[in-house]
Amino acid sequence: MSLKSFLTKLFGKVKVEETRTIVINNREKNRVHKFSENFVRTTRYRWWDFIPKNLLEQFHRLANIYFLIISALQVFTDLSPTGSYTTIGPLLLILTVSAIKEAIEDFARYRSDVETNNRKLFLLNDKGEWETVTWKEIETGDIVKIVNRQYFPADICLIATSEPLGMAYIETSNLDGETNLKIRQSLLETNEFVCDPKKITELGSLSENFDDSNIKKFEGVIGCEAPNNRLNTFDGYLEFQGKKFSLTSQQILLRGAQLRQTKWAIGSVVFAGYDTKVVRNSSKAPSKRSNIERRTNYFIVVILFLLVSLCILSSAIQVISVYTTVDQSWYLPKTSGQLFAQTFATYLILLSTMVPISLYVTLEVVKMCQAFHINWDLGMYDDESDKYALTRSSGLNEELGQVEYIFSDKTGTLTQNLMEFRKCSVGMVKYGRGTTEIGRAAAFRSGITILDDTDPKWKKPDPMFNFQDQSFIQALRDPKHPDQKIIREFVTLLAVCHTVVPEGQGDSLIYQAASPDEAALVAAAKCFNFKFHTRTPKSITVSIDGVDKVFQILNVLE
Repeated sequence: MSLKSFLTKLFGKVKVEETRTIVINNREKNRVHKFSENFVRTTRYRWWDFIPKNLLEQFHRLANIYFLIISALQVFTDLSPTGSYTTIGPLLLILTVSAIKEAIEDFARYRSDVETNNRKLFLLNDKGEWETVTWKEIETGDIVKIVNRQYFPADICLIATSEPLGMAYIETSNLDGETNLKIRQSLLETNEFVCDPKKITELGSLSENFDDSNIKKFEGVIGCEAPNNRLNTFDGYLEFQGKKFSLTSQQILLRGAQLRQTKWAIGSVVFAGYDTKVVRNSSKAPSKRSNIERRTNYFIVVILFLLVSLCILSSAIQVISVYTTVDQSWYLPKTSGQLFAQTFATYLILLSTMVPISLYVTLEVVKMCQAFHINWDLGMYDDESDKYALTRSSGLNEELGQVEYIFSDKTGTLTQNLMEFRKCSVGMVKYGRGTTEIGRAAAFRSGITILDDTDPKWKKPDPMFNFQDQSFIQALRDPKHPDQKIIREFVTLLAVCHTVVPEGQGDSLIYQAASPDEAALVAAAKCFNFKFHTRTPKSITVSIDGVDKVFQILNVLE
């Protein structure tokens, strides 16, 4: 009988959730469905199962099983030629040190869980007022408000934002590793119900844009798919004001993503806690075994084979010796089988020192010290984020020095992922001076000498702009130049044809791009005085020589 059928007979038919119906801002009706709470735990152990689970983990090591057998023979039999506690003492020390190391690492996970579950956000309570609560207190169906730079506590259906047309910019680096901003947009009907479109401005404050009375009146029902691990898809609908509106991934804000360049966003919780897509994509903290540990187990097997062979040989010689002098050995067992077993156990204990009992604990201590050194390494410090390296697990430290091959789908995985605008070709004419590091390296391997024709005193106006050619600037500015029209069209295309999202204003303007190539091209256009500064779902605004010009977006190819 399978486990599933056994549980079905024992507890009845297990109900599998196929679809989900959520009443917005009505906890009583939603609690009937027993949706998951928003508390999430990532630790491997709990206080009551730490000892059995850790012992089970440690006895995956063959040497520990061997020494446990030797300890049992020493303590519970009279066959040991040495003391009764000569092996069990060191074994307990090894198990204790390894358990302490595991406890320290798991406690770090526990602290991270506590910090995450106790983050603050705004919740619309029964009185229609915004109340500050922690992540673990929110439930499915609650209406929450996230402010700029905050992370989303659960999978949320976007209702309204501070931006025009209900737009919200999010960063999903915690989900897919991409640091570029992505656009999400609420339904226009819900956004206009909550916010007064006439009062919303790009720089408006919450008090100017937000209407408390409207959010108090907001009522609706969300119907959607069951919880799953598909990050890029969502299938659902919203019943609002007697109408049904389709919901897609464009209206969903996933747990772990961060709100950016949007003063606030309001939404209703769809999936909470273990039902969220990012949690369903994650797995429990695995038991990691390095190559050294696997090889150590192999060598332990070889040593045990030699040890058993010696014990068998010695026991056989002992039996033969006894039976050749059986008249003088009256005090020994009379049966060869009993004598062989006792002699074998005695030699097994006596030769147990062939297996190094301190090997594993030495490896554990060395790994822990290595983890501390990695955390303290100034060479691993990042100036931009002001962060040091963080070793979450010391189980695979030695693997860092044994990497032979790296398979990558893009250069950014292996390099700094920085691009510079250096040269361009417009109207069959090449512009720009100098060469790249790759070009210099290729020339050096070929034995070719390249003369540097760039100005060493020239300072880059932007880290991504390293373009030195006054003839291009003159052609761009001179109305009489024959190539001015095509050059201006070229620079205009750099400023318009992209998916870059601007962040900040004025001199602090930062471009969030899907690739460094796009960011470098838009930065080059800005340095040519074609400054892209505003994006909406339907238009792009570029300041050309100080005059704003709006370009309508016809289509986006991704």
